[in-house]
Amino acid sequence: MEQNPFKKILFLITSAGEAKETIRKVHGLARVCHAKLIILNVIDKMQIQRMKRFTNQSTTEIEVEMEENGWKYLYFIEELSKNQGIPTVILQNIGVVAVSYTHLRAHETSLHLVCRLLLE
Repeated sequence: MEQNPFKKILFLITSAGEAKETIRKVHGLARVCHAKLIILNVIDKMQIQRMKRFTNQSTTEIEVEMEENGWKYLYFIEELSKNQGIPTVILQNIGVVAVSYTHLRAHETSLHLVCRLLLE
């Protein structure tokens, strides 16, 4: 019997629109592999600064709004996963989203990573 290639799948949300399309594929892979999902949303500091230039909101207001929207979306995905019997952990952090595949390979962890390209 072949061993499952993934025990944990890390899914980085880069945009809500993209995530809605991709989460179905990630759920399918998690079901087939009996894997646990780790869903990560990063509130990008650079994006906050870009938004500040085009709005009358303060950095704090933008950050709070993005954090609230991020949690709403994470809870939505968590509920979808729960309904399908897929164990899921949700995480949210503030930082900068600029990690290359080479960087990930150089700092591998015990997590099995799924590249977005594999799912398309």
